[in-house]
Amino acid sequence: MLNELLRKLAKRFAGKPLFEYPVVKQKAYIDIFREPRSNIERSFCQYKAQMKLKGFWIGLAMTLVSPFLLLWYLIKPSQKPCKEKMAEAVFIMDGNVSDNVIPLCLRDEFEKLELYHYENNLLKWTDRKYIFRLWLKYPFSWHFVLKSAIKIMRYRWVIESYSPKALIVHNEFSFTSSMLTDYCNKNGIELINVMHGEKLFNMRDSFFKFNRCYIWNEFYKELFEELRADPSQFIVAVPPSLMFGKKEVLKSVDYTYYLQAQKGENLKFIVEMLVKLQEKGNNIAVRPHPRYTDIAELKSYIADNDIEIESVREMPIEVSVLRTRNVISVYSTVLQQAYYNNVQIVVDDLSDPVLFNKLKSYKYVMFKINDRFVSNLINEN
Repeated sequence: MLNELLRKLAKRFAGKPLFEYPVVKQKAYIDIFREPRSNIERSFCQYKAQMKLKGFWIGLAMTLVSPFLLLWYLIKPSQKPCKEKMAEAVFIMDGNVSDNVIPLCLRDEFEKLELYHYENNLLKWTDRKYIFRLWLKYPFSWHFVLKSAIKIMRYRWVIESYSPKALIVHNEFSFTSSMLTDYCNKNGIELINVMHGEKLFNMRDSFFKFNRCYIWNEFYKELFEELRADPSQFIVAVPPSLMFGKKEVLKSVDYTYYLQAQKGENLKFIVEMLVKLQEKGNNIAVRPHPRYTDIAELKSYIADNDIEIESVREMPIEVSVLRTRNVISVYSTVLQQAYYNNVQIVVDDLSDPVLFNKLKSYKYVMFKINDRFVSNLINEN
């Protein structure tokens, strides 16, 4: 499907990695924009920030290709809406995001909530006029108009099929988010965003505006406001993805390390670090990353040490977090899960000092809510 292909290409040509674009430069760039006078202006400011991250040549290529793709989308036949299901709210899901990122208070508000993860498209005459007005406002920003059109087509199909009061999304990173708030409101629908992953200072997430945006704690309100998102939208609510509820799990591990993409000498150093903790009489476990960890390599470093390697398939993340007394990682949502389930947090400040220092400058939340580091544990008598 073309939508999926475009999504993969967007990831492939995302531009510079975040840590190669210093916070000072990002902040200086987003501060050159005047205060947006509409939600469409907010989307365009976010679009410009994202194009800056991509770089000139990638941005130029996307602009040159976009008018041809836009024409194809506008002339292709629409899909008929499905009128069989009605819903008060629809959660539009992308990627592998689960519906457990929706706070319970939001579920309680909408008695009938449908989950939607398809790519159906529908375009009404009023939508064509809306897209045409976007083009008139920004005639040389073809990629901005193209992505807006693709999103409008998807939202229109959902609106016509379910007749909802609200759409729930996890799209603060999309430059179309504020424009879609405007579009939904013009159709008598509320657009609600839910936070679904860890956030750093990244102008990819700048300027956005939803009718409501649910965040994990007040720190993120400060972070997003610094990124010039609209301050009136934020509501703090912790979702089930972070707060596991009452589960009786026996504490059987002292420290569990949660791996990410570490390998080679970096992974070997982590194991050596954990052996030092083990020598202090602690029971140690390691949880591999489900996609990135090479289990054979990990086992070769652990060798004869009595360190448990958790089975990602057999042990749910909830059990893993609740059975340990301390969660260790560098930069992972699992630290948030530990925090909201009253499990001690330990940030790894030793295995990758460069990344650790960058996380500080990019306003990582753990430096606000945590003061325990692996170096402290290793140096304790």
